[in-house]
Amino acid sequence: MGWLFYRKPDNQTPIEAIKQACGANWIAEHFVKAGSANSAVHIVAKFHDPNSDVYVPDPDGTVRAILVFAIRQSGGEFGYKDMTESMGPSGWECSPSIIRAASELKPKTDEDCQRTWAHNYRERSLAKAKMKSLKQKLNVGDHVKLARPLSFGGVMLDEFVVMRGPVGRKRRITTVFRSVTTGTLCGIRAEHLADATITKARSQ
Repeated sequence: MGWLFYRKPDNQTPIEAIKQACGANWIAEHFVKAGSANSAVHIVAKFHDPNSDVYVPDPDGTVRAILVFAIRQSGGEFGYKDMTESMGPSGWECSPSIIRAASELKPKTDEDCQRTWAHNYRERSLAKAKMKSLKQKLNVGDHVKLARPLSFGGVMLDEFVVMRGPVGRKRRITTVFRSVTTGTLCGIRAEHLADATITKARSQ
């Protein structure tokens, strides 16, 4: 479906909002686990589907699928768009704990189908989580050489030194990257660290 927007209570979390949208009866029957990451709420939901072409069912025919609710919040408005992992949504990857709570997927094939899209979604999710963990473990002074240069103001850069500095309107202290070439501070998303060469600072 498309995006649905409404005004939710200020103190209501995105997970609470999505659970409310699903309805108490649906939650009581299907809910297994919920989490939020990458501008989305993820719900593991159980269904009776013994002949599933995507999941390996439990002995009683139950499967646990990952539902993806992309979310947007702006000016007091809350919006969501519901999808499933078998639609292969990109940009709303889930955490490893959500994948662990879901049913095992049937073996991947070369066919362009829901099973393949679900496999690709989980692979992207795990890769993104790995890169996020890598970024969190970087220390000030570490040297990073990207596998592929990125454009910053039209200048292609690939070598950086890890720094900590204020970012955004709230001036939150976070990890930033100082270009070895230009000396400018740059923001690099976790996924761009894939296959990067990292040299730890000598003092560590």
